[in-house]
Amino acid sequence: MPAAKKQDDEPFEYWEEADEAIFCFIRYLSDQWIYSFGGIAALDGSQALAVIERLHRKPARQLRLLEEVKAFATGVLKHFHEQQKKS
Repeated sequence: MPAAKKQDDEPFEYWEEADEAIFCFIRYLSDQWIYSFGGIAALDGSQALAVIERLHRKPARQLRLLEEVKAFATGVLKHFHEQQKKS
């Protein structure tokens, strides 16, 4: 597996293998969050799956893509919460 590319001033590592998941998240899912009393809680998995199914990938790829999108969203959420604590 190739190494991730990361600049010192960037909060995330970039993995080329994750291009499709990142694109899917940014383009279609970046506003599909579940909220709780404490703010954003998680990515809405049902919406993520609905979007991924419409991309017409094989079922095994759909599941991998869903896991990749969820992992990316978890990283975004973690970063978001860290930034909130700093404010």
